[in-house]
Amino acid sequence: MPRLAIVVAAAVLAAGCRVGDLPDVPVAGGTAEIVYEIEVPARVDWRRTLAGFEVAGVDTEPTPALVGLVERALEELPDELLAVARPRTIYVVSSHERAEPGTGALAIGPDVYLLEGSLADTTTFDVVRLLAHELTHVHQFAALVASTPASSDDPLATTPLVTEFADATGWRRDGDRWRLAEPGGTTRYGATSPVEDMAEAVASVVVGDGATPIDGARVRWIVDHLGASTDALAAGRPWTPAPAVRYEADAALYDADAVPPGRHREVLVYGASAPWRAGVPDELVRRLAARGIRGDLLRVDDDAVERYAGRFHRADGVSFLVEVWNLRNAPGYVDPPDETLLTFVVAWP
Repeated sequence: MPRLAIVVAAAVLAAGCRVGDLPDVPVAGGTAEIVYEIEVPARVDWRRTLAGFEVAGVDTEPTPALVGLVERALEELPDELLAVARPRTIYVVSSHERAEPGTGALAIGPDVYLLEGSLADTTTFDVVRLLAHELTHVHQFAALVASTPASSDDPLATTPLVTEFADATGWRRDGDRWRLAEPGGTTRYGATSPVEDMAEAVASVVVGDGATPIDGARVRWIVDHLGASTDALAAGRPWTPAPAVRYEADAALYDADAVPPGRHREVLVYGASAPWRAGVPDELVRRLAARGIRGDLLRVDDDAVERYAGRFHRADGVSFLVEVWNLRNAPGYVDPPDETLLTFVVAWP
């Protein structure tokens, strides 16, 4: 009997932010207008308008694959986020002097920078996550411009926007530092500051795949702030029972002959540790329908594993092949993991 060859996928690259250059503005008995000096690249090699956004490249080539990836990701962003966080320009750059090692993107004031390396061998929904994180920083910067920032090493954290989030999610101020009472409700990066916590939480809700679960306090704050349900914010994207682990795509985990036609295809594989129930396939169908992905799952005649599969579709023409494997009932495999395996093959028309 064969073994299942599944490997945990590499983590999505981190994201970061920078306010810009903050001038020292003396205020004596009154107020003063603060002007933020936002750096921009001295040279731009190419420009495109993608999904209504200005996208520019520095030391990069606008290959069809790169342009298509960025455009698909931009089209996936929810309107509710864009209503409060529309970037001025999105730059695709080969590198950036302010990007720390392992950074895949960063925001500087109202602009977003995507590092070319983060766009190689990745998926559209991974880029959606990067963009949602950075757009949250754009939103935070707009709140900073609209407020009178306090003197701080992290001025974004002094805005009413971020302090409201911090108060709702267990952050406490200790002098010029923030401390999180219960760090388990966010990602490791989110636990570094309320600024990053907020960005990580928004990105996780927008992607909505269960691979980076965020606690209820953060979800409620985001839903209230953006005025939309979690299904609306994650519309059109896969759902899995949380917690889930992303695996590397493997063609052996789905029926290649059943993959929908399309000009571009991507494979997303998740392992969910939640207990298997007889109603798991029906729940998945309902959850996907709530996100505008409609179809059905039927039992597949397979002696090796209890397995369900079906075609799903979005209103914009994007199609999915969805497969669900109950590895707790997999007599045809040696030592399978105690998980439910969910595979989504996404085909863009």
